[in-house]
Amino acid sequence: MKSILYQIFFVCYIVLIAGCSNDDFGVTPKESSLNLISPNGIKIAKDIITLKRNTSAFISSFNDGMEIEIEITNIEYVNVSKGFVAIIEYKFDNGDISTYALFSNLGNVELSAYEMIMPNFPKLKSGSESGGLDPSKIKCISSGTPCPPPNNECKLYFQFGPDGLLKSAYCTMCETCSMVVSN
Repeated sequence: MKSILYQIFFVCYIVLIAGCSNDDFGVTPKESSLNLISPNGIKIAKDIITLKRNTSAFISSFNDGMEIEIEITNIEYVNVSKGFVAIIEYKFDNGDISTYALFSNLGNVELSAYEMIMPNFPKLKSGSESGGLDPSKIKCISSGTPCPPPNNECKLYFQFGPDGLLKSAYCTMCETCSMVVSN
């Protein structure tokens, strides 16, 4: 009888441990179907779990470090000659949607905003100087006050050259919109 009880407890313990595993990090079927390989053939993250964890940690840094649950809803790639730029779209539990840019080896792409915030970057190097920033993130954040019309939204924009390649990334130019560049 004791043997059967021990076996039942052992099976329950294994099921409990397996059920508490953090490996899936709440990955949805939509997230599992997202393409993590850029058009240049560079994998932007080891797997969707890693991308989701890194995105959540990055977004949490704007919320006093409080962990935030998100769902990655889309990945759009920007045409660049070296490395990659991926626009990561994510959704909060309340349904709000936002984006940030994940990039590597940007080379001579110009970054501009009314204010640049670069924590952990003593000097932002181009991809050619550093071998690439592997990978880094750009997000435009608002201090809470909307930008004056016509650009009411604090948003990340891209400018492309005649060759179709990315030339610059910039935020809405207003005092309440800042570009955060982080690794």
